[in-house]
Amino acid sequence: MTARHTRRHRREGYEKAPRGAPWAAIALLVATGCAHRPEQDQAWSRRDLEARTGLSTTSEKTDESPLIAVGGELDAREATELALQNSPAFAADVARLQAAEADVQIARQIENPRLSVLGPFGTISASATLLVPLTSLLQRPARTKAAARAQEAAAESLVQTGLDLVRDVRVAYADCLLAQRQETIRDELAGFAKELADLTDTRVVTGELAGAQGDAVRADAERAVDALSVTKTQRGLCRARLETLVGVSPLPPLVATDLRVARQAPALDELLGVAKDARPDVRASRLQLEAAGARAGWERWRILSVSAQADLQWTSDAVGARVGGSVELPVFNQNRGGVAKAEAEVALAWHRVEGLRQQVVLEVVTSRSQFEQAQQSEDRYTQTIVPALERTFDAASLRFNTGDDSYLPVLDALRQLADARLRTAELQADVRRAWAELERATGAQLQANAPKEVAS
Repeated sequence: MTARHTRRHRREGYEKAPRGAPWAAIALLVATGCAHRPEQDQAWSRRDLEARTGLSTTSEKTDESPLIAVGGELDAREATELALQNSPAFAADVARLQAAEADVQIARQIENPRLSVLGPFGTISASATLLVPLTSLLQRPARTKAAARAQEAAAESLVQTGLDLVRDVRVAYADCLLAQRQETIRDELAGFAKELADLTDTRVVTGELAGAQGDAVRADAERAVDALSVTKTQRGLCRARLETLVGVSPLPPLVATDLRVARQAPALDELLGVAKDARPDVRASRLQLEAAGARAGWERWRILSVSAQADLQWTSDAVGARVGGSVELPVFNQNRGGVAKAEAEVALAWHRVEGLRQQVVLEVVTSRSQFEQAQQSEDRYTQTIVPALERTFDAASLRFNTGDDSYLPVLDALRQLADARLRTAELQADVRRAWAELERATGAQLQANAPKEVAS
């Protein structure tokens, strides 16, 4: 049976295990623990993350510049790769994986034998005693297995940290693009409101409009200026957050040329199947369950302490030797506390696996629903609502300029059009955010048969 089939049967057996009996799953996991596993180290984690995201995690840093130089414009892909190369949180998880690898080496070590020598004195002969701690050798497989599973879990957690970082950067990038778009729209609205206010002031001077009407138009113009100021502040905050994630300051101009999402999300059953098998944190939780089971077996072994002993005695005319051993009798200390704690850790790991499985389902369902809703609403606004409001605004402006109508219909049409354009920008950002969340929820890069580019 191949390692792939073995892991598949182990997973199927785990999923069929009853909720209240985690030890049944542990027994199956331990029984199949001899299956071959690829070494999950830092290089493996980076390759796996690159395969899942299509991004590069290797750094091109130089000693002179701690950050990667970025020229021209910055797209979402470049920003994400920079974040993976510069993120302190990701680097901290790399160090944690290195510590787990060191724990495996420590677990493989066997205690050194001890040699004691006594010289002759008077009528007493010289002697030498060699003590070999067999307990360390007997416990080595269980120790190594527990440490190895913990290392594999750390490797999977590193991949999950990378996926979380990719999601965070993409969401922050979408927020920045939204702020840019909002600033552009509000700047246009502020300019038009000023022109309308100037025109209204002229008509107030000529007596065509009352002074109160001019004050209302001027107040609307000031509100537009204030909204523009707030949007500029929000854009600065978004860029500051993105700069922190990317590790580059100041950021170059952002572009949306590579922001592509699917026209339609894959089926929910397909996404759930991918997520349950591909999510690194799900796989890490299963590995932690295996590690907890191995530690529980190790704690039971610790009840006994066995050593082999060889004594050699000699005088000037004779040599003698004795071979034996020693066993610690578990009369007072039977390591009940250690065993109980290990069993509690097994139960805790089991419940974490179950809780994470439920969380994965919720995240996939939520992100997919948000993506579909945002995309449907965006299509509705871009294809129907905004064009209709633009025609209404043009007609109202024409009637106002010719003197056939007052400024009230123009202001009303302007507010509706502004709200629709801002809502369209928000929906475009929602589409990007939801797609980033969906890829993170499934733990894989989703392919689209017919991608579409989201306008900035």
